[in-house]
Amino acid sequence: MIRLFPLFIILFFTMCVHAQSWEELNEQVEKHYKEGNYTTALKYAENALSLAEREFGEEHEHYSTGLNNVAALSRIMGQYDKALPLYLKALKITAKNQGK
Repeated sequence: MIRLFPLFIILFFTMCVHAQSWEELNEQVEKHYKEGNYTTALKYAENALSLAEREFGEEHEHYSTGLNNVAALSRIMGQYDKALPLYLKALKITAKNQGK
């Protein structure tokens, strides 16, 4: 048991260091978008969207922003069928939260 404890501490610390906040993920989305790395930006955007859903819920503005980011990157990459429903869902959440 004592031999496993240091390993547990190392693994736990590593997981904490690699955990990113919603804001950090969105910074990576913006960075890679500006560099033209749309595939990488999309991966970060999808991770940010999943995190926003778990941490804030589907009615939160961060979730709406995540939907919009994934939709925009999908559109840029020619994935129009994927982008449209995400745009519409983001619009519905924003209208609900901010009024029409």
